[in-house]
Amino acid sequence: MIELIVSPIVIGLLALIIGGAAIIFILLALTHVEAEGGEELLGARLYLNEETLRITAPIALSGKPDQVWRLRGGALAIVDTKRRASAMVFKSDIIQLSAYRYLLAHHRKTKNEPLLPYGFIRIRGRGRKVYYRKVTLVSFEEIEALYTRAGAIRNGSISPTPKPARALCSGCGHQQRCASAIT
Repeated sequence: MIELIVSPIVIGLLALIIGGAAIIFILLALTHVEAEGGEELLGARLYLNEETLRITAPIALSGKPDQVWRLRGGALAIVDTKRRASAMVFKSDIIQLSAYRYLLAHHRKTKNEPLLPYGFIRIRGRGRKVYYRKVTLVSFEEIEALYTRAGAIRNGSISPTPKPARALCSGCGHQQRCASAIT
């Protein structure tokens, strides 16, 4: 693949030579991104973009969803972008989106808005390929249970559950305090 860097001078010269409409077509072709999935988001309007939201009740939670889109039917859809080589979705991605949904459901700005029980992981793969993966979110009760468990791990009243693989332990934020961590 040949990557072109087009300077404003070259754009100006090309516009003089072949006309403005052709330049617009060329620039659109150069910036084309191939996408798979996410058809449900077509026609949606951006509602929130990387806006930090905080709540103190029913649990203290803050987060910054990448994007929240208002679909044609009025419901809000949460989209989180990941940059990784494979188009895999991990349980941690689903929990993160679910926590954003919990936050939106209880935030003063969005608590009366209809929220979908699913969200989208937007994965930017190698090259220009983008994948949208629709994922079912976990319940509010599960988010509250995870929140309670994380607090108990932080205060030392329970121990983290060890993972069976060294690679999983190496990325865990509780590795230092976990007696069963595989190192």
